Amino acid sequence: MMYTTPGDVRFKEVEESINFQLRFPSGILANCTSSYGCAWRSHFRALATKGYFELDPAIPYTGQRMRVNRDNRLEELSIDPRDHFAAEMEHMSDCVMNDKIPLTPGEEGLRDLKIMMAIYEAARTGNTIQLQTRAADQT
Repeated sequence: MMYTTPGDVRFKEVEESINFQLRFPSGILANCTSSYGCAWRSHFRALATKGYFELDPAIPYTGQRMRVNRDNRLEELSIDPRDHFAAEMEHMSDCVMNDKIPLTPGEEGLRDLKIMMAIYEAARTGNTIQLQTRAADQT
């Protein structure tokens, strides 16, 4: 589902928020929200049968808090600050200089784009959109 506050000029060309659900072949469900209007949202949580894992805040480059709850025991793990941009550049340089395939090749970006376009189609039509699994994409 897409939503834009009526009359909000900031969102003439893009939706304010979009909510979507991804269902994976394994049965895992991901309930997701992306918003240009709610920049303060920065939370990831993965639920499992014996607990959960969460990052809050999740998106900033520093100050993330990671918590793991296993069997009702909450543990906070420290995350060392890291310059993500420098790590990406070093990795790409290593790939170019040593003829390696990047950890995130262009094909992954193309898959991401296909997923985003399917999310927009589902929001526009109200229909569930089924995508091929990753293994099928590679055949």
